[in-house]
Amino acid sequence: LGWVGKNLVVIASGDPAIGDARILAADPGNLQALEARAQIQSWAGAHTASLSSYQELLGLSDDPAGILLAQARVLGSASRVQEARIAYEEVLARDPENLEALKGLAQTLTWSGFLPEGEEAWRKALGEAPQDPVSRAGLAHNLRWQGRNLAALEVLNRAAPGQGDHPELRGQLAWVDAALAPRAWVTLVREGDSDDNAMTTAQFRGRQSPRPNLDLYGVVYVRDLDQDNIGLFRSSWGVNIDATYHLEPGWVINAGAGGNRTDGSGTSSFTSLRAGLATPARNRVGGSIQLTRYPLDVTAQLVERGVRVSSMDLAGRWTPHPGWQVTGTAGLGAFRGEDQNHRVRLDLQVTRGMRGGWTLGLSHRYFGFDEDLDEFYFDPDYFGLTEVMARGSWDRGPWGFLVELSPGAQKISSRGVYKGAVRSSARVSYRFDPGREVSISGGYSSAGLQSFNTSGSDYRYRALILGGSWIF
Repeated sequence: LGWVGKNLVVIASGDPAIGDARILAADPGNLQALEARAQIQSWAGAHTASLSSYQELLGLSDDPAGILLAQARVLGSASRVQEARIAYEEVLARDPENLEALKGLAQTLTWSGFLPEGEEAWRKALGEAPQDPVSRAGLAHNLRWQGRNLAALEVLNRAAPGQGDHPELRGQLAWVDAALAPRAWVTLVREGDSDDNAMTTAQFRGRQSPRPNLDLYGVVYVRDLDQDNIGLFRSSWGVNIDATYHLEPGWVINAGAGGNRTDGSGTSSFTSLRAGLATPARNRVGGSIQLTRYPLDVTAQLVERGVRVSSMDLAGRWTPHPGWQVTGTAGLGAFRGEDQNHRVRLDLQVTRGMRGGWTLGLSHRYFGFDEDLDEFYFDPDYFGLTEVMARGSWDRGPWGFLVELSPGAQKISSRGVYKGAVRSSARVSYRFDPGREVSISGGYSSAGLQSFNTSGSDYRYRALILGGSWIF
């Protein structure tokens, strides 16, 4: 254990390379020291050096499968997914029943976003070792990420007697239980903008799952709205019920209905309706269709006019490679207050997941209305917004942090010119256990809505949002 002890001392001192160098200087062919150096380099994030050390070991070791397996793990840690996949498959070509290679391949594919391929590899691993709790937990994890909680629960329930206390199985079961257990959300949001609009929304949302593949949601909200510069104060309150049904292997059907009342002088009673269908989230190509009807009760003047919206939206997504995603939405909307108007909407976004919890993206949004009406919603004949997005998300124990910054340029009306705009937001949350947390958030935007009767060409719209949420 001398070489281990030396390395442990050096690791504690912050320079793991020194101990290995001394051992290898005295005994260049020491396989244990070479392997220790490769492992320590991998732990330190020096993946290229670690792979080089393992390559050196291949020429000296009597167990090339073990070295190839270690190389594959390093490639997976370095997010070199295709190379890791090839390395695992090389091990499996030598030994098709190598459980560690099957599990390593399954984990790499799952964490890299190849969910169907990862599911297949986990099922092969479980077929080789039906009593292996790690393979069972890994398959459940993969199914959970696909949004298939019922399938994950069935896999976990087939665990061997006495394995219920295994930490990985227990952890996955906790997340599935959190997804299926009754939940309630309480949120309070305060929004204000430079047009003197203010909105305070208190909302209670509950979820019950009478069956593992059926979720029922109920929402009750109260909203106070005012526009100080004209002394207009209005209120809106509503109740909505939604049902979401999951079909294997991941299709989602949703439908909902509700009612809403306001104290506006115009139409004051509304019916809300929703219906939609989405393809399985695990597929690299997918989409959804959503039909909605709802009141546009987000400013005092809109409530006063009784504006309501009916829309149909088609959404598509494509994952050309793990970490990359292309999403798009096309929608048609009908707005009706005292008069009727129609809107066409198109959105396109490309994002790339990076290391360290960061996601970078580029997006363009467009919508345009047929008519320029005095209904107090933003209805230009052309609105275009192009943004560069940077979003960071991190978990530190029970704490969660999210920040987003999206600078860009927007054009308002077909006769307008592009001007700068920015959106930003931040969120801090604390998780008590899976599915239960409290959070506070804030956001700022100078993009989107503009005053309808601006007094000067230098006018800039600004909106500020502050909110808090408790999930229990």
